Amino acid sequence: MASEFLIVHWAAPCEEQFEVTVALSSRLPGEYSCPSDTRADLGQLLVERDNSVEAEPWFRAAAMLNDAQAMSNLGTLLADRRDEAEAELWFRAASALGEVNAMFNLGLLLEQQRKTEAERWYRTAAELGLPDAMNNLGRIQAQRGQEREAERWLRAAVAVNCPPAMNNLGILVSTQGDLEEAGRLFRAAAASGDDDAMNNLGAWQAQQGHTAEAERSFRAAANRGHVSAMVNLGDLLRQRGDRREAERWYRAAGQADDTGAIDRLGEMSSEHESERLASLVEHGCVSEKE
Repeated sequence: MASEFLIVHWAAPCEEQFEVTVALSSRLPGEYSCPSDTRADLGQLLVERDNSVEAEPWFRAAAMLNDAQAMSNLGTLLADRRDEAEAELWFRAASALGEVNAMFNLGLLLEQQRKTEAERWYRTAAELGLPDAMNNLGRIQAQRGQEREAERWLRAAVAVNCPPAMNNLGILVSTQGDLEEAGRLFRAAAASGDDDAMNNLGAWQAQQGHTAEAERSFRAAANRGHVSAMVNLGDLLRQRGDRREAERWYRAAGQADDTGAIDRLGEMSSEHESERLASLVEHGCVSEKE
């Protein structure tokens, strides 16, 4: 499961405050004189009501008053709608003011194109105690082969109950041969709702010969839209002869442009055609030469 941009959450307001917010949200931020943190609170409440369009001007108004958390949240809204250039500006501004979530978000925004700088921001946020940053820093280090350093950061994140770090640490220790700890980590992360961990738990269970448990884990992740789990579930079903349901899961994954699923559908189509021709030969409808 890919990391998502973080939004800063303040203490939840009471119901009376919420109703006042609903009334105020119909007015423009410039028409309402209030401190920056109140404007940011209004933006947060609107985000929680899935109204990012109306939240943006409130975050922007608070950001213009030098509110670092509002800057970070504004950057998140912009990044989510792919306005990455302006999002980067706000993440950098908030990071300069010490906002740790903005540092993580900046790393996430930069990782695909500027991984070295992204890693620096992850490290800064990790050293300030942000579990998501510890996890992403450990993941990058593990991918680079720096296993000792990666394990240190992943274990630090696991210690504060970060499910993605549990999953990534499970992957790391499994490559080191500790399958027992890997299974415990995958199971803990899956129980916390991590889709990647559900899929990896299924793979671990299948490797251990626990096919029924593997199917449940793959199915749980597949039902939540995890594409690799759809393919893995399809493979398991295909192996036991349930080709119709296997094909259904391959098609679902293929709609998400998974090349492995598309290849498997092609294989199944070829198998079906071979079986059809063999049946025709067996019943004398065509000769083998034909």
